[in-house]
Amino acid sequence: MERDGVLYYQRRVPKAVIDQPGALARYFNGQAIVRRTLGTKDRIAAIGLAEEMTRQFNELVSKALDTSAALKPRTTRSVTPEILRVLSDERRARREREFAQYRLMKELGGENAEIVDDIVYQYEIDAEHQSGVIAGRVDARHPSHDYDTMALDVIESEGLDAPVGSLAFGAVRLALKEADVQGVNAGFEVWQGRKSFLDSTRSNQRSPKLSDAVNAYLLNRQKKRTVDGVREAFRCFEKVVGDLHLHALTAEHFRAFCRAQATLDIGGRSRGSVTRPMSAETIDKKLAFLRGAIKHAIDQGEFIGPNVASGITSKPFVRPSDPLVMPEKRPFTSAEISRILAYPWFTGCESETRRHRPGSYRLGGMWYWGPLVALLTGCRAAEIGGLLLSEVMLDEKYPHLLIRTNEHRTTKGGYSRKVPILDQLLELGFGEFVDHQRRAGAHRLFDDWPLPSNKSGHNDKPISNGPMVRSFNTTLLPAALKGIMTAERRKEVTFHSFRGAFKTLLTKNEYQLSMNYIHEVVGHAKSNLDKRYIGEIDISETYPAVRKCRYEDIAFPPPPPFG
Repeated sequence: MERDGVLYYQRRVPKAVIDQPGALARYFNGQAIVRRTLGTKDRIAAIGLAEEMTRQFNELVSKALDTSAALKPRTTRSVTPEILRVLSDERRARREREFAQYRLMKELGGENAEIVDDIVYQYEIDAEHQSGVIAGRVDARHPSHDYDTMALDVIESEGLDAPVGSLAFGAVRLALKEADVQGVNAGFEVWQGRKSFLDSTRSNQRSPKLSDAVNAYLLNRQKKRTVDGVREAFRCFEKVVGDLHLHALTAEHFRAFCRAQATLDIGGRSRGSVTRPMSAETIDKKLAFLRGAIKHAIDQGEFIGPNVASGITSKPFVRPSDPLVMPEKRPFTSAEISRILAYPWFTGCESETRRHRPGSYRLGGMWYWGPLVALLTGCRAAEIGGLLLSEVMLDEKYPHLLIRTNEHRTTKGGYSRKVPILDQLLELGFGEFVDHQRRAGAHRLFDDWPLPSNKSGHNDKPISNGPMVRSFNTTLLPAALKGIMTAERRKEVTFHSFRGAFKTLLTKNEYQLSMNYIHEVVGHAKSNLDKRYIGEIDISETYPAVRKCRYEDIAFPPPPPFG
């Protein structure tokens, strides 16, 4: 359509979207017809602009028809210098590309050259009026100079928090004005041959948006924790920078993301959680997720690169944590383990549900044996909770636990290893417990350790943070280690500290164990050199080396009766 000579883009929203009021309101502001100014009177130029609007329209329709996305509440982003810079760069580049197209048409000569001469001449006339509009000396004569309307369109499409009359609204409007001036000036440089048209067309590379790259990256990711982490990383990035095409992303965008994340505090929302600055490890993990999505797009041939997120780290931007509030995580000491094992949970409590009051009732299953297996094998909580009885190799020449990915959980890095069963664990009655579980027809060593209700673990605590682990961390430890742990400090020790205590045991001088053996048993990462020249150390070597390692200064309570 056309109004006062200026061409407009108009499309009717599909009925399938109109029939979903929530989707229509979120993606099309409740309007059944989309109408946007193309900002030009030239029909040839309008074709290219309309193609881009059609692509954007189709993206919105696709998102609106995604029921799950349509039901999510729309959030707004604060207007930041980084967002303004992105908006300005994209608009300036679009203006400049128009002139690059005109320059190519002029090169063809004939009727094309005459048409574009008229177009550029009109631009020169409009530019004089536009300068007056931008300077505030004259009013806009037609929609192509109506920056209030253009700012409202951008604010709506980008989900910005910029009400009319606010400083944020003024910043968006001014960014658009300045981008038009810079884009037209750069365009005239191309038109007059003082700048190569290649410099303008280079930025026209087609590439997916970061959101598309993230969705494609997640197609083959099954672990809920990974999927949630990637989506959270993108959500945080979009809030700061926006959902840009991959070719429009720069290293500075990722630095701005780090800078914004580093201003945030986390924690303090639950019992025992301490408010603290977001750590470099947390931010760098989000960076790694985003970097992985871009790399996947490159590997799939969807984007030619480069991966501008590579080499970016958050360390220059993070705030230091108060060591008095955020002490480093550490292993349990022998004295602390003794206090833990003297707690009613292990020696006798009031009942199955009143585990923290002294009594004569003995807890079995995961409550007694879970922490002991962690202490005497160094296995992670998820490794123990998902361990199958068929992976407990008591009858082998070298008794061990086979830690590998199974139907209940994956292992860290997807690796498998064989963990020797220490003599001390067998002396405590572990073999009899395993036999009892087999006679009872159990599938896992700890069938009382709850699993997520579905494979993705949606809406469930992960297996590594089951009821026993949560109760141990939040109730048992503060009570058993009263005077050592305080509410004002982050927990220095948790259930995971059993793993550190086991590694500390293996490193005692009296055992003279090679670090390669220790890494093999504990499942810590090996150096590239060790991977290449040593590889996996067989259980026939690790078992004889570690089987007699024991905690000499800890009194273990007798196991509960079976049955």
